[in-house]
Amino acid sequence: MTRKKFFPRDWLGNRPYKTVGEADIYYSGIASMVYDLLEAGGMEKEVFKTTEKTVRAAAVLTGLFEDIISGTGMWDLVVSECLRRYGKMLPFYNMTDYVRGEINLQDVQLLLWDLVQAQNLGRVMNPENPMLQAVSSSVFLLLDAEYEFAVENEPLKAFLTDPAIDGDYWAVRHRLEWILQSSFLNHRFIGELPDILKGLEESDVAQQMGMGKAAYYHQVDALFNFRDNLLSMRCPEILSAICGLDEDGIIAGMRLLPTFTYEYLDNDDRLLTLSRVVDGKVFHVEMDSFGTLDTSPFKKGVTVVNCTLVNYGNKTYQIGLMSVQREGVKLSDQERSQQYAEVVEKFPAEMAKKLKKAMKGREIVFFSSFKTLKNFVEATTGFDIGPDQSAGYNPEGHYMLTLDSKYGISISGGFNHCICLPDNTFYDKERAGNDAVNFFVNPRACNYDTACMLQDADALPDAYLESTRGREHGRAFLHENGRFFTDYFFHRYRGDE
Repeated sequence: MTRKKFFPRDWLGNRPYKTVGEADIYYSGIASMVYDLLEAGGMEKEVFKTTEKTVRAAAVLTGLFEDIISGTGMWDLVVSECLRRYGKMLPFYNMTDYVRGEINLQDVQLLLWDLVQAQNLGRVMNPENPMLQAVSSSVFLLLDAEYEFAVENEPLKAFLTDPAIDGDYWAVRHRLEWILQSSFLNHRFIGELPDILKGLEESDVAQQMGMGKAAYYHQVDALFNFRDNLLSMRCPEILSAICGLDEDGIIAGMRLLPTFTYEYLDNDDRLLTLSRVVDGKVFHVEMDSFGTLDTSPFKKGVTVVNCTLVNYGNKTYQIGLMSVQREGVKLSDQERSQQYAEVVEKFPAEMAKKLKKAMKGREIVFFSSFKTLKNFVEATTGFDIGPDQSAGYNPEGHYMLTLDSKYGISISGGFNHCICLPDNTFYDKERAGNDAVNFFVNPRACNYDTACMLQDADALPDAYLESTRGREHGRAFLHENGRFFTDYFFHRYRGDE
């Protein structure tokens, strides 16, 4: 007998409307049954550890079913993006019998794997894990049996898919908040929030501005930058896609600017005019995005504000927290340098040319120590790369320098033995088998562009994923799904800005 873990009001709490409807009654019942299957399959005891986390997992899986039945398009976005990026509708699985737009075993398998991986187990869970497969099958059989009778959530569909919101900043904000905080695709945000808030409590930022303001600032930043999901996509990109806008749509183009220092120039009832201190660029910011802002004490060219802006369409809005120094303040040299670096993103062409020549046309060069790498870079470019920051993490001391003409240099340490390239004298095939997987799943090993460069060069042939079917199968499985793994664990995807 199903034990009620969800009631309609519980389900309604995660929905963007206030009145319980037929869909809320139906899906709260489904979520309770999914919870029972997760518990019976050992997931609460072995993986999620607490009833609260298991309940959340049941809600996420039920949210997938609700999305497919209601046609809100979030899971179809997963399918279309996987097809575009990887040439396959979903990674990992045989897709021969897959029916797009219906509930499939592969859908449940992938989302349950994502839920398990979110538990920070300290390792990569193989998607072919027998427990995952068994529990996924039981949940799928339940949802498949309900498919013909399931209730479409029309209010949710109308909320998410109406393209008329394009151009209405506040309507878009409301939908972005729901996608971040309540959608099944971004389930990690709520799961990770307690640890994030605990970290904020101990930070200097919280000490300076107060915990409430620090938490609010984090959530505002996450609204535009959080991408810890199956697609590694930001909320504006997700919303733009399910609204039917193309990849160049205004919503997808929403970007949060870094926090800068601005001088106050002028304002009227509609716009506040600011000049960015580091480069003098002028911004006309919508006054209604400041709430109630008294500008009467402001002085042109004297009053300074620190704030974060977001561009949407042809308008600019202030978002998050803002500080005001009415009598002005000068940036320190360090602050000016840091803010200027945010404005000038492209790696200097002349510096890239010098490095390319010194690297003899190669994109990757290997060094026996940080000192030799540091001397090479400084002698070539005159640029001081600073002290070794990997002490305690890289006991071996071998380093790799990669060059991208657009993004600049990247330094990685401790894994030279994994890389099978003709000029790498540190390569060790036996040891590489143990460690090379890091370049697919560990952002601490290198940055995203370096991981992609090495994979494209087929420089990691020994990398494998632990598998009950043996190392060779685990090796083939990892390489077949390598691009998905890298995008997922590094929170990036190719072609992204």
